[in-house]
Amino acid sequence: MSTKLMKPDEKPNETANLDEKNGSTSGSWQPPEGTVQSKPADGKATINVMTAQETSDLLARLQDILFLWSGSDNKIIGNYVMTALPIPAGVEIGKLAVTSKTKSGHDITYKVFCVNGRPVTE
Repeated sequence: MSTKLMKPDEKPNETANLDEKNGSTSGSWQPPEGTVQSKPADGKATINVMTAQETSDLLARLQDILFLWSGSDNKIIGNYVMTALPIPAGVEIGKLAVTSKTKSGHDITYKVFCVNGRPVTE
Protein backbone atom coordinates (compact mmCIF):
# COMPACT_ATOMS: atom_id res chain seq x y z
CA MET A 1 0.00 0.00 0.00
CA SER A 2 1.00 3.55 -0.47
CA THR A 3 2.48 5.22 2.56
CA LYS A 4 3.92 8.41 1.04
CA LEU A 5 2.94 11.49 3.01
CA MET A 6 1.31 14.10 0.80
CA LYS A 7 0.04 17.61 1.24
CA PRO A 8 -3.78 17.80 1.54
CA ASP A 9 -4.22 19.25 -1.99
CA GLU A 10 -1.52 17.11 -3.65
CA LYS A 11 -2.56 14.31 -6.03
CA PRO A 12 -0.39 11.17 -6.36
CA ASN A 13 1.86 10.78 -9.38
CA GLU A 14 -0.11 9.19 -12.24
CA THR A 15 2.86 6.94 -13.06
CA ALA A 16 2.99 5.49 -9.56
CA ASN A 17 3.53 1.75 -9.41
CA LEU A 18 0.08 0.19 -9.16
CA ASP A 19 1.61 -3.22 -8.42
CA GLU A 20 2.20 -2.11 -4.85
CA LYS A 21 -1.53 -2.27 -4.22
CA ASN A 22 -2.27 -5.38 -2.19
CA GLY A 23 -5.85 -6.15 -1.39
CA SER A 24 -9.13 -5.31 -3.01
CA THR A 25 -11.63 -2.69 -1.99
CA SER A 26 -14.39 -4.36 -3.98
CA GLY A 27 -14.52 -7.52 -1.87
CA SER A 28 -16.55 -8.24 1.20
CA TRP A 29 -15.96 -6.11 4.25
CA GLN A 30 -16.90 -6.74 7.82
CA PRO A 31 -16.34 -4.22 10.60
CA PRO A 32 -13.43 -5.13 12.88
CA GLU A 33 -14.58 -6.73 16.13
CA GLY A 34 -13.06 -4.08 18.40
CA THR A 35 -14.16 -0.95 16.52
CA VAL A 36 -17.94 -1.29 16.56
CA GLN A 37 -19.75 1.42 18.51
CA SER A 38 -21.65 0.22 21.52
CA LYS A 39 -24.10 1.82 23.93
CA PRO A 40 -23.40 1.40 27.63
CA ALA A 41 -26.11 1.50 30.29
CA ASP A 42 -26.27 5.32 30.18
CA GLY A 43 -27.34 5.16 26.50
CA LYS A 44 -24.47 7.28 25.18
CA ALA A 45 -22.48 5.79 22.29
CA THR A 46 -18.82 5.11 22.94
CA ILE A 47 -16.22 5.18 20.19
CA ASN A 48 -13.18 2.97 20.48
CA VAL A 49 -9.99 4.92 19.79
CA MET A 50 -7.74 3.66 16.99
CA THR A 51 -3.99 3.50 17.35
CA ALA A 52 -1.68 5.63 15.20
CA GLN A 53 -0.77 2.52 13.17
CA GLU A 54 -4.44 1.64 12.53
CA THR A 55 -5.11 5.23 11.47
CA SER A 56 -2.08 5.18 9.17
CA ASP A 57 -3.20 1.91 7.58
CA LEU A 58 -6.72 3.20 6.92
CA LEU A 59 -5.43 6.47 5.47
CA ALA A 60 -3.11 4.52 3.15
CA ARG A 61 -6.12 2.54 1.90
CA LEU A 62 -8.12 5.75 1.43
CA GLN A 63 -5.20 7.31 -0.41
CA ASP A 64 -5.12 4.32 -2.78
CA ILE A 65 -8.87 4.65 -3.42
CA LEU A 66 -8.57 8.38 -4.10
CA PHE A 67 -5.79 7.68 -6.61
CA LEU A 68 -7.97 5.20 -8.51
CA TRP A 69 -11.24 7.22 -8.34
CA SER A 70 -11.03 9.93 -10.98
CA GLY A 71 -12.33 13.29 -9.81
CA SER A 72 -12.07 12.47 -6.09
CA ASP A 73 -10.85 14.98 -3.53
CA ASN A 74 -10.26 15.22 0.19
CA LYS A 75 -9.70 17.87 2.84
CA ILE A 76 -8.74 17.85 6.48
CA ILE A 77 -11.22 20.01 8.36
CA GLY A 78 -10.70 20.23 12.10
CA ASN A 79 -10.47 16.66 13.39
CA TYR A 80 -12.13 15.12 10.30
CA VAL A 81 -10.92 13.78 6.97
CA MET A 82 -13.59 14.78 4.45
CA THR A 83 -13.64 12.80 1.20
CA ALA A 84 -15.59 13.57 -1.96
CA LEU A 85 -16.11 10.83 -4.53
CA PRO A 86 -18.14 11.76 -7.62
CA ILE A 87 -21.00 9.37 -8.43
CA PRO A 88 -21.01 8.31 -12.09
CA ALA A 89 -24.09 9.04 -14.20
CA GLY A 90 -26.59 6.18 -14.14
CA VAL A 91 -25.34 4.85 -10.81
CA GLU A 92 -27.44 5.12 -7.66
CA ILE A 93 -25.58 4.80 -4.36
CA GLY A 94 -27.37 4.31 -1.06
CA LYS A 95 -26.91 2.73 2.36
CA LEU A 96 -28.49 -0.37 3.78
CA ALA A 97 -28.71 -1.50 7.42
CA VAL A 98 -27.29 -4.99 7.96
CA THR A 99 -27.54 -7.04 11.16
CA SER A 100 -25.20 -9.88 12.00
CA LYS A 101 -24.24 -11.90 15.06
CA THR A 102 -20.92 -11.53 16.84
CA LYS A 103 -18.94 -14.51 18.12
CA SER A 104 -20.52 -13.93 21.52
CA GLY A 105 -24.02 -14.21 20.00
CA HIS A 106 -24.97 -10.52 20.19
CA ASP A 107 -26.63 -8.80 17.24
CA ILE A 108 -24.82 -5.81 15.75
CA THR A 109 -26.24 -3.50 13.11
CA TYR A 110 -24.08 -1.50 10.74
CA LYS A 111 -24.65 0.27 7.45
CA VAL A 112 -23.18 -0.84 4.13
CA PHE A 113 -23.19 0.91 0.78
CA CYS A 114 -25.34 -0.39 -2.03
CA VAL A 115 -24.94 0.32 -5.74
CA ASN A 116 -28.13 0.28 -7.81
CA GLY A 117 -29.87 -1.48 -4.92
CA ARG A 118 -27.25 -4.22 -4.46
CA PRO A 119 -25.09 -4.25 -1.29
CA VAL A 120 -21.36 -4.01 -1.91
CA THR A 121 -20.79 -6.68 0.76
CA GLU A 122 -22.10 -10.21 1.11
